[in-house]
Amino acid sequence: MESSGSLPLKNTSTAKAPDSQGIGAELPSIFHPIGHISLNPVSKLLDIPDRQAEIGSFYISRLIHGQGLGKATIIELERIAGLEPISAKFLTLWAIANDMPNKEPLYEMLGLPAPFPTESWYKKRGFTVDKYVDEPEHRVTKDVTYPCRWVYMSKPTGVDSTA
Repeated sequence: MESSGSLPLKNTSTAKAPDSQGIGAELPSIFHPIGHISLNPVSKLLDIPDRQAEIGSFYISRLIHGQGLGKATIIELERIAGLEPISAKFLTLWAIANDMPNKEPLYEMLGLPAPFPTESWYKKRGFTVDKYVDEPEHRVTKDVTYPCRWVYMSKPTGVDSTA
């Protein structure tokens, strides 16, 4: 749920951060998560021979949307995906399509805020639509299936995302 983005989590890290004097200081025992991203270095989302890497999941708390963190994160992820050892020629992803019918009731049922227009956001970053896939019975919980419409998108690595 979105509201969990404002709840503190227990920091289980044993790392120490330098304090103002350069001496190792204990990290706070709780922190507020702001997001996460994952990169799958091997992707087969596109039917092309070129090496692909896939954004497996990407989330920035809505509490801090509009501050440029998502854009900066994608730019860095694209850079990393194009480097050794990944050496991807394309960055790929899939997401809920903007035109998925009846998505608001799904989000409400899951206790989530209204859906974010992910497809539009990636288009602004230079990603293009490769295909749409309709899945009549996508499993959203152990006991619930829901008709979903996915968009598969891609972008060559090394292409400017500053839009």
